[in-house]
Amino acid sequence: MKAVILAAGRGTRMPEFTDRIPKALVPVKGIPVLERILDSLEHVNVKDVLITTGHFARQIEEFVRSKKKYENLRVTYSFNPQYADTNYIYSMWNAKEELKDDDILLFHGDMVYDQHILNGIAASATSTVCIREGGKLPEKDFKGRVRDGRVIEIGVDVWGDDVHACMPVYKWLASDMKLWMEEIGKLVQAGDVTCYAEKAFNAISDKIILAPYRYTMDDVCMEVDTLEDVKLAEGLLR
Repeated sequence: MKAVILAAGRGTRMPEFTDRIPKALVPVKGIPVLERILDSLEHVNVKDVLITTGHFARQIEEFVRSKKKYENLRVTYSFNPQYADTNYIYSMWNAKEELKDDDILLFHGDMVYDQHILNGIAASATSTVCIREGGKLPEKDFKGRVRDGRVIEIGVDVWGDDVHACMPVYKWLASDMKLWMEEIGKLVQAGDVTCYAEKAFNAISDKIILAPYRYTMDDVCMEVDTLEDVKLAEGLLR
């Protein structure tokens, strides 16, 4: 199993940090988000890591290289030269050769989460994504539509009684990743490079069993998009 960390974005909602460092290196309780993700992989015995980069790419590579504790990880990088004008769908397509033949743990590079959540996802026998039970639906973040034990739609503008907050921590079986990447390729080749990659999933969700990994309001599983998010995560992690 391979881990893929999407870390090419500019983080425009957090200029207090991202004017000088990449979003993935924003500290939460003194520990960069990327470091938290890499440390969590040790507990699920994943040694092969791909990081997509763009904004301040060299800082990410230098940070990982500076940490002796990551010497046993095989970390590779895929630079998105059009990171300023594309979404992570294009970063994924750029890295398509690295996304073949393996089960994939896929993270947005701004995710903070409890270890037990990753443990559960990594152990899943099917493709899986984080779905929160309860709480108010986020206005600007991902939501997932769940029917008959499957997630069938993911997006920001997804609403309804069967919709829940959805956080972009995934496990993809290799066969499902292949289908997803084929659909991603269709969008990229059509010039649709600013949409979310989940648009491609929604087009083929009837062909994939994407199970919900359910967590609750008592768990920590969130994206760190703003300074307020940093403060919230630090409070929850106490």
